Amino acid sequence: QGRENFHIGDGSTMIYRRKGEYDLVRVGWDWRCVPGITTKQRTGTLPLVPWGEYYYSNNRIAGGVSDGNVSIGAFKLDRKGPQTKALKSYFSFDDAIICIRNSVSDTTTVAGDVYTTINQTERRTDTHFMVNNEAEKIIPLSSNEITNLDIRSASWFWQDSIGYIVLPKDKVETSLIMTTSTRRANWLRLDGRNPDSVETANIFQLSINHGITGAGKDDSY
Repeated sequence: QGRENFHIGDGSTMIYRRKGEYDLVRVGWDWRCVPGITTKQRTGTLPLVPWGEYYYSNNRIAGGVSDGNVSIGAFKLDRKGPQTKALKSYFSFDDAIICIRNSVSDTTTVAGDVYTTINQTERRTDTHFMVNNEAEKIIPLSSNEITNLDIRSASWFWQDSIGYIVLPKDKVETSLIMTTSTRRANWLRLDGRNPDSVETANIFQLSINHGITGAGKDDSY
């Protein structure tokens, strides 16, 4: 039934290094923060797909190429209904993925900032990070925190064998939200065929907050 799947086709990007990084935590996902997508954090129930009214795109620009080792993909985000737009691209190598976006905007008057979520995965280790050349910090696996950061220079984050490097635009801060917390939710809310079972998910999430159009936030990354 996919009750929460509305944004899966907006450029979702799952990063696997071990196996099953997302299997246990989807129950607690924020489904407006699917890894890789850019969308407004509005409230309310997500429309169903593919039968929803706003499923289709306004453009035909999407493509990719690969030689089996290195790949490039790009598309223009512009769906019917939601007014969040962006130009998005991916460059994949043996040990790294480079994600570049620009022209992020949203013209709707509905409340909510626009987020691009870098990842929302299972938290399996302590979280290490260093921001703006300050001292390295550690968030223990057992801690529950939401950390808001204004990134002015190259900064890095590490959790469960994956490192994330955020490069801000010159003279423009990148606003980043890091969530390291546990969430309780029911599998039944995702699909009526799932068991009526409440589970705890330990989640690591990194999201860039682009703010709202015209608010002076970074419209790229």
